[in-house]
Amino acid sequence: MHLKSIMKKHILGVSLATLFRSIMILKDKMFINHTVHYIKEMCINAEWAIKMTIERYREIFEKELKNKLDDFYAAMNWGIWGPGYGMGGFY
Repeated sequence: MHLKSIMKKHILGVSLATLFRSIMILKDKMFINHTVHYIKEMCINAEWAIKMTIERYREIFEKELKNKLDDFYAAMNWGIWGPGYGMGGFY
């Protein structure tokens, strides 16, 4: 059976995709450490700490993605590959 068709099925009302995401989070030591830090330092429950950790990761990811896109657009506009390869006002 293909993984795609397996993932469409539910086990005990929970999709396999949800289980896979949960397993990935549990294997991420940095994610767990940040979550535990929030719980200890801010005296909040685990659900709120996980939400805060996810938000922190999202902000970091968006910032890094924006920086990479800025670098890409700058390279395209300023033609680092030589004359004629820039995209002129693309960005």
